[in-house]
Amino acid sequence: MHPSINQAHPEAMNPHHPAFAILEQGVAQGAFTAWSCANTRGAMSCFFADERPAAFAPGHGAAALPLPTHPIFDLASLTKPLFLNLFLRLHLTDPALCNTPLLALLEKRTEIGEFLISQLAAKHSQLSLLDFLNHATGAKPWFWMGKGLWLHKDFPQSDRAETRYGDSHSASAVHYASQLITSKAMLDLRTQKSPQLYSDLNYFLLARILENLPAPIAVTNWNHALHSLNEILGTSFFHASLSRIMKTTAVPFYPYVVSHNRDSHWEDKFSESFGPVHDTNANILASLGKSEGLVSGHAGLFGNIVDVCKAVQKMSLLQPQCMNSWEKNSNPLADKPRFVCGLDTASSEASAAGLKQWPLPHGEQILGHLGYTGTSFWMNAREEHPDFQVLLTNRTAHRTSLGSVKIPRLLCTTDFVSGESKYFLVNKKSDHKEIQEEEYLATIETSHGYASILWNRDRFEKPANILQIRREVGKSLWR
Repeated sequence: MHPSINQAHPEAMNPHHPAFAILEQGVAQGAFTAWSCANTRGAMSCFFADERPAAFAPGHGAAALPLPTHPIFDLASLTKPLFLNLFLRLHLTDPALCNTPLLALLEKRTEIGEFLISQLAAKHSQLSLLDFLNHATGAKPWFWMGKGLWLHKDFPQSDRAETRYGDSHSASAVHYASQLITSKAMLDLRTQKSPQLYSDLNYFLLARILENLPAPIAVTNWNHALHSLNEILGTSFFHASLSRIMKTTAVPFYPYVVSHNRDSHWEDKFSESFGPVHDTNANILASLGKSEGLVSGHAGLFGNIVDVCKAVQKMSLLQPQCMNSWEKNSNPLADKPRFVCGLDTASSEASAAGLKQWPLPHGEQILGHLGYTGTSFWMNAREEHPDFQVLLTNRTAHRTSLGSVKIPRLLCTTDFVSGESKYFLVNKKSDHKEIQEEEYLATIETSHGYASILWNRDRFEKPANILQIRREVGKSLWR
């Protein structure tokens, strides 16, 4: 029998859980407007009713589809572990391949594959999949991939009068942009394995590598790859490069580059109010091609809290196996690298993981990842009694305050054991009133139209620092 909501059980996912007060205080301070959090016991989400639709109309006369109980978020850099890393964990049947030099593995399945092989042969013959997963290639942290949309002297079209591709839909434009971006991403790779340095470029290149691995692990179709992942996990993740219109189902966030920038040819491609995805480079990659953009491995994945929990639970179950095979030639506890099996580590008492105990018990690791939009997950690497926690926010969003418009704030909770969900209205004092699912959905439906006037699309500012919130929430979520 599960505790009643009125019993204020501190571990149950309900308005009495400490995380609720911490996160609603963050909302009051303007750090974000929507949030979800979860652990092994359950999940809860709180948001303004105008922040999400109750259903999604895919167009072409199709009937509206119901959306999940919990809101959908731009997962930002959680794309790295939950998409590419998890894909490899599930499909790399021979773990030895993770440490095998890529030069011995890659096949010329795409034009980029031929270029990758030539570059690896010339300078980086010892780099492996694990080096890219663990950010040990020497790649610089970031560069603006928009330069890949411009012509350069070393390409045949350079004698044309214009300097920018006029049609980024064309196959030739996509090909040259892909090669330029890939070439730039590989410029700073070291000839030997290097100290770990976090870089989005490692996972951009990892996506291109996956496209050119031997069968059956090669990704020949990213739609099929994501569908396979969703089918195994029982999730509904989508990616901005593959399902652009689905982005309209996510809670508001703000992209680095506005979607109405005519020079980037996005106005005609994207009708979404907030751009296809928060990350600038993921936007650029998503804009290439007629039906599918160039898939980014570093950002662009969307999902709700329940989806993320399913993926993190699977990663947790696979972690001991990965430690024993992928990292068999190293001793992570002795060497203390920042990244292990592609996951970040909680390396100090001040970690965003919100550790309850430091130093950690001998032989234990806390592993996870942070996303720029205010997303994160952390898990332990135990074979027995695995534990995890997840936090999703939209800290990059800017809400306009209009006193004449009273938008209800909603809370939903889900118990993972019973599968039961409950719904609440929340007022400014964070008091709550339980309501039925019908009223929850009706409130979302009647409020959603206000989104067009309540969100500031033209405001640039540095997102709030939520490190302390991450720590406090994390500490409350651990078992």
